[in-house]
Amino acid sequence: SKTSKGYAVETDNSYYESKRVILNGTVFSNSGLFRKGEIRKYFESFSHLDAKQSAFVVYMKIKTDREYSHHYQIIEKEKFSHTISNALFVSFSDKRDQILSKDGYLSVTASIHTLSNLWLDIGKEEYIERKNRLTEEILSSICAKLALCNHEIVDVFAATPKTFRKYI
Repeated sequence: SKTSKGYAVETDNSYYESKRVILNGTVFSNSGLFRKGEIRKYFESFSHLDAKQSAFVVYMKIKTDREYSHHYQIIEKEKFSHTISNALFVSFSDKRDQILSKDGYLSVTASIHTLSNLWLDIGKEEYIERKNRLTEEILSSICAKLALCNHEIVDVFAATPKTFRKYI
């Protein structure tokens, strides 16, 4: 809630006062953080714009001697399975970054647009099948277009609209 000095934040376990509050979520999910009042109404005013778009993201750790630019956009002829796009956005960490590229490894993030209801309204088996299939399609595209070899991929995992909050 708004106070004379900023904001009051009440959680299940604590109470905080702050001059500013940074929300790390979507404008469509932020209204649920507020009990009532002006701020909640502000976020709810955007609900009519919610097209239920989200992202599917693949995270990789790779070990390679090849040089990569920091960002790529891969455009395939057909849409990827369970997405609304044929455009894949791929980012590589900088080799000099001692946090993301420690000990010669690179961090790679690939993302694509999807609809949240393609991931939220399905059973566990279907969810796992879709996640695995799309992950494989994305890896295959990256390897083919950017000359990355499967044996250079050290670790990989994916995030869906269902797991979005976990990763932010």
